[in-house]
Amino acid sequence: MSHLFCISAYSFSFVLIRLLVLVTSHVLLFCFSGLFPAVLNLATMADITTNATCGTNGPEMFCKLVEHVPGQPVRNPQCQICNQQEHHPIEYAIDGTNRWWQSPSIMNGMEYHYVTVTLDLKQVFQVAYVIIKAANSPRPGNWILERSIDGVTFEPWQYYAITDTECLTRFNINPRTGPPSYTRDDEVICTSFYSKVHPITFFFFLRKNILGNIYLFLYYYSIKDISVGGMCICYGHAKACPLNPKFSCECEHNTCGESCDHCCPGYHQQPWMAGTFLTRHVCEKCNCNNKAEECYFNQTVADLSLSLDTHSQYRGGGVCIGCRDNTAGINCQSCVPGYYRPREVCGTDTDDPCVPCSCDPHGSISQTCVADESQASPGQCLRCRQGYDGVTCDSCAEGYYGDPNCWWDAELQECMPCRCSPYGSISQRCDTEGRCICRPGFMGRRCDLRRLGYERRETRRPIERVPLEAVQQRWGGTSRTTGGCPRGAYRPQTGVTHPEYDCFFCLVLFLEQNSKTVK
Repeated sequence: MSHLFCISAYSFSFVLIRLLVLVTSHVLLFCFSGLFPAVLNLATMADITTNATCGTNGPEMFCKLVEHVPGQPVRNPQCQICNQQEHHPIEYAIDGTNRWWQSPSIMNGMEYHYVTVTLDLKQVFQVAYVIIKAANSPRPGNWILERSIDGVTFEPWQYYAITDTECLTRFNINPRTGPPSYTRDDEVICTSFYSKVHPITFFFFLRKNILGNIYLFLYYYSIKDISVGGMCICYGHAKACPLNPKFSCECEHNTCGESCDHCCPGYHQQPWMAGTFLTRHVCEKCNCNNKAEECYFNQTVADLSLSLDTHSQYRGGGVCIGCRDNTAGINCQSCVPGYYRPREVCGTDTDDPCVPCSCDPHGSISQTCVADESQASPGQCLRCRQGYDGVTCDSCAEGYYGDPNCWWDAELQECMPCRCSPYGSISQRCDTEGRCICRPGFMGRRCDLRRLGYERRETRRPIERVPLEAVQQRWGGTSRTTGGCPRGAYRPQTGVTHPEYDCFFCLVLFLEQNSKTVK
């Protein structure tokens, strides 16, 4: 008997003889497409056991059935002795010789109607066929093919019955008439196709018409050979599966694992899929801009087209893991918080593409800035303190006054609200001393005082650097100075030289040689 199974591993049990295989695998279509290893006879390398062998409990007689006409007495039965010298162990069923395994006859007890044979493949295989050859006894009429992963829990794989009626009465399954066929790979059927030929019918005639003890010696089971054609489970991603020390797939298509059942590290741009007749389903490398070695597939990222593949297309769902050099993002295309990529740096596929943010520690809340130009101006600090502005939060925002660069004067370094009068000032802007720009007819620091009859407008020009001679001429020397400079001015930090200017003004002075002072 032979039967082609499009399933992974096998186990079969007889109602009279049960053969159980301990290793199974996921159901796969059996087709020679893509990459598939060669089919081998896995039974020759399996461990086989049984719960009953003739001669185990002492010598016993068995008789081989010879010519017989139904309804007539048996003539000249060939009888022999099974003992420790002339024994038939279960290993003979898979040794490839003409020797055979044999069970005790039911002369030794009716429990030998049901005998179990277990074949352990030791690992997962995809089975193409199972062939069982009987020896000197008829084949059993009713039996079950089972399989198990753990060797404890067995599941029926296929039922065999002597008639279609017994499929219903014995197994409670509708029979599949004719040559066995399947609507799906994991379908469990019952068939009598292999149980309707001699000597099976004759065997069960004897079983139902046992007359005398002579027939009890004729009732036993024997198996001359078990062949299990199968191959390694490589899911269409390997064409070789050498034995070292057990069968292992030599994976291709950027797949890894004992069965090539997942993509290798760094190759998860697309989800892993088994090779098919039409497509190889090669695992694709993630695009991490040479800043990461590993990644994983994310279906949401793929659905939103957020991952850039190695062909510069937003296709797939690869997400990089462990980006180096302060890079971050799905493709390591951005920078971690506190770093940014300058405009002149094209991409992150360079050494040290991300540089630290230079947010002013006094004017900013954190060192977080715009990571790259895809969001805004790179390096632009994101969280300035209230009243501070600028790329690095180092200047006062509109409506505030002060000079954060006056590092020696903490009071002047703070940015304070201008508080300009909405009626008397032109805007909410003021100079670095907090003096608002008044409308004609208004005066005061905040332009909140009315001056009748005054029509002239004050002119103001900010002075950033003033020569020392001009300062002395305007202010009359260096009285009330700081470091040799008048009030409101300062000398640069130690070690900084300015050949043209000695004193710098931090404050915007309302001074011009031709301006008129308000009286």
